[in-house]
Amino acid sequence: MYNSNMISVYATLLLIIGVIATAVLYVRAEYTVPRPYFQPIIMALILLIALITPEPVGTYYKAAIMLGVILQMVGSAIALLPGVPLVVNKAFTLIALLVYMNAFGALHTLQWPTPWALLLLAYAGGIGWLLWKRVADLQISLAIYGAILLLMSWQALEVVVVADQLWAWLLFLGALYLVISDSLQALDRFYRPIPAANLLIPTVLLLGQLLLVLSIWGPNFGRLFRLF
Repeated sequence: MYNSNMISVYATLLLIIGVIATAVLYVRAEYTVPRPYFQPIIMALILLIALITPEPVGTYYKAAIMLGVILQMVGSAIALLPGVPLVVNKAFTLIALLVYMNAFGALHTLQWPTPWALLLLAYAGGIGWLLWKRVADLQISLAIYGAILLLMSWQALEVVVVADQLWAWLLFLGALYLVISDSLQALDRFYRPIPAANLLIPTVLLLGQLLLVLSIWGPNFGRLFRLF
């Protein structure tokens, strides 16, 4: 069992290095000839990290996170096809967010929201205020999408309140990065162009996915730092 777990540790570290190396290639490519296919490739590597995780914090949680990564990977791959509208990719992302929300909710019992959720509500209100008058006919869609993002991040926050361990913070930060990625994309598209948005937004998204996958390790996450 020990050898098997250590193989998983080393394999995870190698895959993380692979993710970082591929991300660096992605950044370099964007400054020369854009190669958007790097994004689904990086997400495939992240998916492998989830696949080989031993003794996850929960079997259902691991399966749900993997499903979410697969959905977003497929969505980003389909978005590369000529003529595919952005809404197709966002539909895959929306389903992934619902899957993540369900996964986070399975890690804690239903209770009154933590007061810290007010910060998430304030953030959502601020982004909504900036975008509301600029999206015209998309206001209802924006409200629904924003509500799902808010509920997903709230469920992630509740896991931190209950567990308060490193893996729980990875989970919350991963969810938060997904929220920030979608916020930046909306601001760039509807409010004001963001410098280097083609690099910043995918980077934040991929970092969020990586943190969510690493949270699958649960209390065993420390093994990645105890190789010997």
